[in-house]
Amino acid sequence: MREQTISMIGFAVSAMLFLSACWFSLEIQSGIRSGVEKGLALTEDQHSGVITVPGAERGRAMIYGGSEVLFTLRDVEKGHFDIEVGSVRFPAGSNPETADVSIIDTAAEYSAAYRLGADGLIESIRFEKVR
Repeated sequence: MREQTISMIGFAVSAMLFLSACWFSLEIQSGIRSGVEKGLALTEDQHSGVITVPGAERGRAMIYGGSEVLFTLRDVEKGHFDIEVGSVRFPAGSNPETADVSIIDTAAEYSAAYRLGADGLIESIRFEKVR
């Protein structure tokens, strides 16, 4: 009888440890999921009005890296404004993934010229390769 009691107590402790570990891992997983969802929400609706990497100001022109130009192309698909890179035009509403973006050199720097509408919103951005 004594051996059965000891084995039942051992089983109860083992089961309690197992359930505690499962609950702890579930808490960690829900915390990670919440963080990933918040990160997705921050970047999902982001457009060039939200500057994640500030451009260096040289004179009056803003200078952006090639990767920032590629990031700005996300706004073309959403229909925010037109973008021109060199002589290639990406009209608002078009899908930049179907266009040839190989003309954008990610290691280069680009100057940006903004054309604003009467309401003060951006109508188009023209990027020219600086170097």
